[in-house]
Amino acid sequence: VRVVPNAVLPGFQRSSSATLACFQQKHALPPHYALCVGVAQPYKNHHFLLQAYEDWEQNRNSGVPLVLHTGPGLQAQALKRWTQLQDLKHC
Repeated sequence: VRVVPNAVLPGFQRSSSATLACFQQKHALPPHYALCVGVAQPYKNHHFLLQAYEDWEQNRNSGVPLVLHTGPGLQAQALKRWTQLQDLKHC
């Protein structure tokens, strides 16, 4: 997997390994996971992402959890309930 970052201000930089390990421990994240970041608004189509992830996981049984970080939005509560039912991480 390759990540192609967006253009960002010079003040943003890569976190140290210690900082990442602390963050992973604080949020009980495994070493490998799929991450989705964005507001919980209908135009982000999170329900399609969640359905695609569910289908992918059923077919591949990869064990790679999906982590959602959506913050507030019109669909925040619905996404939180759905992720709890599916045993996904939502922060």
